[in-house]
Order: sequence, then structure tokens, then C-alpha cells
Amino acid sequence: MVDEHVVYSRSWVHERAKYFFRYITGSNSEIVYAQVRAGDVKHSQAAIDRITKTGFTPGGDFDRGLKDTIEFFQS
Repeated sequence: MVDEHVVYSRSWVHERAKYFFRYITGSNSEIVYAQVRAGDVKHSQAAIDRITKTGFTPGGDFDRGLKDTIEFFQS
């Protein structure tokens, strides 16, 4: 289950990107970070407080969901 108080760090996002490219797609592409551009959103986090008030509890496995999504678009 996802903890609504968890803040995913940049390193977590970087590790998920590496996982995505290397283990799910089989690519050995290098992750390259470009300079920040004017107007870029630096940090973004979804607010789920309204949906959780309805009784909905987010859950699931991020890696499994990512893999399922890729397989869907590849078929």
C-alpha cells in the first residue's frame, strides 16, 4: 500500500528510470540530464486527499504497473 506521506526523492525517480530502461525495455541508453529551462516544473506531487476521503485506498506495485503499461503499448 502507498503511504500518502511518502515523498519520492530524485534518487528514487532516477533509480526507477534506470530500472525502466535497463530491465523492462532492455535498453542500455544513458540517462542524460539537461539544464533546467525557463518554465520547467521542478517539483510536482499529486494530492490525493480528496479521493482518499471517499474511502479509496491507493495500492499496487509500481514496477508491475509500469511493466504492464509497457506491454500494453507494445502489443
